[in-house]
Amino acid sequence: MLLAGQAAALQQTPTAQQAQPEEAQKDPVCGMKVKKDAKFRSVHREKEHLFCSKSCKERFDSNPEKYVKK
Repeated sequence: MLLAGQAAALQQTPTAQQAQPEEAQKDPVCGMKVKKDAKFRSVHREKEHLFCSKSCKERFDSNPEKYVKK
């Protein structure tokens, strides 16, 4: 009985991957993975977007609707 209880507890425990937030986000312009501490950022419609480079940020800022899902 004790083993069954331990197995159930293990199944309910989230894995490290499930418990921690994403460490990277996709650049909406080029699709590259960008770390959460990225230098280049913009906020559009109350959502923060991260960019791999200054040029991707500038392209997004010039026409954000082109890069965000509607």
